[in-house]
Amino acid sequence: MSAVRIDQLLLATVAIAVFSGALFAQESAAERDCLALERDRYSAMIDVDIYRLADMLDDGLVFIHASGRTDTRTSFLDRLAAGTLTYKSIDLVEPKARAFDGVCIVSGQSNLSIVVGENARDLSLLFTSVWVRNANNWQVAAYQSTRAP
Repeated sequence: MSAVRIDQLLLATVAIAVFSGALFAQESAAERDCLALERDRYSAMIDVDIYRLADMLDDGLVFIHASGRTDTRTSFLDRLAAGTLTYKSIDLVEPKARAFDGVCIVSGQSNLSIVVGENARDLSLLFTSVWVRNANNWQVAAYQSTRAP
């Protein structure tokens, strides 16, 4: 095989690899929106912005903490408002989103500093948030976390 032919094959192989990697690595607009919403939800939790957060949470929310405690939308918002649960910082580590018709699942790792009652804790968690598209906006219908290994 000639040197020119080898160069052409090599160039074609590289182009296919680059194109296919870019094609499969792309997130959809809905997935990008859900990742932005997840970050915004964490920001509202840190800021204790109850009104903004309330708009992001479905009425039937099931929120399962890494401790095993389960909150509803109302109990979660009440704990934040009362200061019995305080989020000091939340850092997302390479979150991923998968969008379906009216549903978006965000999963990944989060590193957070919280205060529960009088106890400060630094945690590294694996989490899954399930966002559903309601009449006017996306809302979290379910959240579950567990401690990262």
